[in-house]
Amino acid sequence: MVSISRGCIIFDLDGTLVDSREDLADAVNLTRRDFNLDLLSLETITSFVGNGARKLLERALSGSAVDVETALLTFKQHYQRKMLDKTALYPGVATVVPWLASAGWPLAVITNKPSLHCREILKHFGLYHYFVELIGADSGFPLKPEPDAASYLLSLTNSEAAASWMVGDNYTDMATARRAGMKSCFARYGFGQLRDETFDNAISSFSELFELFEHGLKPSRKGSK
Repeated sequence: MVSISRGCIIFDLDGTLVDSREDLADAVNLTRRDFNLDLLSLETITSFVGNGARKLLERALSGSAVDVETALLTFKQHYQRKMLDKTALYPGVATVVPWLASAGWPLAVITNKPSLHCREILKHFGLYHYFVELIGADSGFPLKPEPDAASYLLSLTNSEAAASWMVGDNYTDMATARRAGMKSCFARYGFGQLRDETFDNAISSFSELFELFEHGLKPSRKGSK
């Protein structure tokens, strides 16, 4: 097994631990309906996700005269009611997260989602207590891909960056890891975009993390999605 005495593992939430596409899309479309706009497809809304709620609304309302700040408040109200309707853990999360924690890895989450929503989702699935810290969009740190939150977690867990990992499905996660000096693991199964970022390892399912950490994580050749 990989030595874990000096490293931590930081996870993204949406597209990495949970598949939240449908609830996000429903909240966006309910918001658009409130402002008499046509509904958007799941695929279109999913392509807007990854840089926080405000960016999601900016993209979803592009070309309309709707005030983004006003719509954002409406969206948050809809999402608060909808966020547990269809959201589900990705296969393997419910078993691998507890295993990593029991093996001694300090686990944390950095998400561009509001902290309250993230906490409620993780508590709903019985996983919240496995994470030493959760940093959301309203936690006082710049959003990913800025490395500030990751650097804070490295300090909090007394972890060396080179021995620590960021696991996520978006270019913002890979860039956060790179800029914080951490290793990166790209979740191919998620709904994010890799863009021009690279990674140290990639997984096609969350369950592969067990195999990687059980048998030794060896950096693979940098690649694309």
